[in-house]
Amino acid sequence: MEFSKRQKSAALAVAIFLWIFINSGPVEFVDFDVCGRSPTANTSVVLPPAQRISNQKEHPFLINGAPVLRSNPRFNEFSKSIRKFPDVRSCLNGTELASKKPDLTNFNWAAMTQEPYIDVCLFRVMDSLNSPEAGQLWFESQGLNSKIYSTKYLGKELIQTTGTNFTRTTGKLYKNERWLAKCLIPKLLYAEGMSVSWLSDGGIFNTYYNSSSK
Repeated sequence: MEFSKRQKSAALAVAIFLWIFINSGPVEFVDFDVCGRSPTANTSVVLPPAQRISNQKEHPFLINGAPVLRSNPRFNEFSKSIRKFPDVRSCLNGTELASKKPDLTNFNWAAMTQEPYIDVCLFRVMDSLNSPEAGQLWFESQGLNSKIYSTKYLGKELIQTTGTNFTRTTGKLYKNERWLAKCLIPKLLYAEGMSVSWLSDGGIFNTYYNSSSK
């Protein structure tokens, strides 16, 4: 009996999945239902009001302090994300799309299927809040461990706000993956990290999502 290439790939993926679950050893999860859980907002965290409704026209997405316009060498990398999420409302769940004062904690993590999507929407939220301290509260409102500290990059004084998800402890995934990946990744990853770099005199210098297996 001949198997198609697609069937062989599916069988291999299932075999890898089973091998990891059998051989990875005991890992404690918090309410972990086989596959990575979606994040939910911590409603006990109260954010200050948004300073503005961030949008691409008035407050374009920045990398290293430079607007990502057509002349930017990284424009092609982020052009799809910028079109998909042109303002902060487009990064939120549907109930906020028509709101004059959208709830920035009602973030649409289900739409965050690619790293550039997270980078752009993280910028939209943080630019709307326009404060490192408010940014730290926002990370906490999303159930992330958050820190704020001073650092230097490219000779610039920066304030760094970070949010970290320790996947093997929480069982959560913030970057939305397909079903099988959702099952595998919490076993493979150590953490997801998000960071926002703020210029010391105000404004965002960079936003960044990454993941680590160590």
